Amino acid sequence: MLEWGATESILYALAVGIGARPLDKQTLAFVYERDLRAVPTIAATMARQLYPSFEEMGVDYQRVVQLAQKSEFHAPVPAQGNVIGRSSLLDAHDLGPGRGAIITIGTTLHDQVSGCAMVSGTTEFLARGDGGFGGRSCAAPARHPIPSRVPDATTEVATSNNQALLYRLLGDRNPIHADPDAARAAGFNRPLLHGLCTFGVTCCTVLETFAQWNPARVISHELRFSGPVYPGDNLLVDLWKDANVISFVVRVPARGAKVIDNGRSLLAEVSLL
Repeated sequence: MLEWGATESILYALAVGIGARPLDKQTLAFVYERDLRAVPTIAATMARQLYPSFEEMGVDYQRVVQLAQKSEFHAPVPAQGNVIGRSSLLDAHDLGPGRGAIITIGTTLHDQVSGCAMVSGTTEFLARGDGGFGGRSCAAPARHPIPSRVPDATTEVATSNNQALLYRLLGDRNPIHADPDAARAAGFNRPLLHGLCTFGVTCCTVLETFAQWNPARVISHELRFSGPVYPGDNLLVDLWKDANVISFVVRVPARGAKVIDNGRSLLAEVSLL
């Protein structure tokens, strides 16, 4: 069973960048306990507690990075909740010696009282130190295509220098997000931002740009990580709207890097809510 309350919901919202405009009533609703709303992607962060242990799977935890994340919301995610959660290893694909392995974990969350499905999702990890174990190889998974036209909107999002230190209080204490020595040993020049934190940042960008900060409109949210995000990076988010499908990519202009690709959010029409 998983549970979270107002403190976790508020901490999550702060950790994904909400709260910089404390006089904005729309965003205040995510960081103030009166009539509190939850950013729906908090469910993926809470479900992280259910993942099978990398150590028990024999995976080098220090060399694991996240490749992709998808969450589907079958019901509104509450700001305070008790849910039944299940997580399991869905697949492991061998990329070969020196290339690593792709590990896919599936998670489902159900309302404890009604038993109804609330959230389902998949997480893909690249275990960079664990290729060549003799498992089956695989083709690259199909990804959401990004439109070729000019973006319908572009938003700049500033991450903070202490954002990873704040987000890790929600449970992911991997030292590569805090310890410079651990980050360098894993092949990064400094501690990086958690993938699930960036996942939440992009959801907030969609909420602000196309959903009037109404979390109940988010039906699904997914993306592929194509490069590391470092605390303090200024992100440029390009977004495309095709009916109720929002496509997005994220770049860090200062480094000339694309860090998020194949992003897709599905929004409910206002009339359906």
